[in-house]
Amino acid sequence: MVLGELKVSDEAALKLKKMSSATIDRKLKHQREVLHLLRSKGGPKPGSLLKRKIAIRLTEWDTSKTGYVEMDLVVHCGSSTFGDYINTLSTTEVSSGWWEGSV
Repeated sequence: MVLGELKVSDEAALKLKKMSSATIDRKLKHQREVLHLLRSKGGPKPGSLLKRKIAIRLTEWDTSKTGYVEMDLVVHCGSSTFGDYINTLSTTEVSSGWWEGSV
């Protein structure tokens, strides 16, 4: 029997249909706790030493000059950094709007 995208045997589907919501909550309690821990940890946080070494723009961009770039590291992991995921480095040249992303 197929329920949406999940393929289960007929026996498992019958058990799931008969299961109460309280039983489902009880069975999933551990997985929810693990997911909560993973979400609360979040991604890596830059240290204060690193923050002091990176120049931060405090004024508006001078868009008449080329060469100023803005870069962002994007983590494509959904709600958790557990398991496999990718990072994309997104770079934009401010004056021209030229953009390039790399994986």
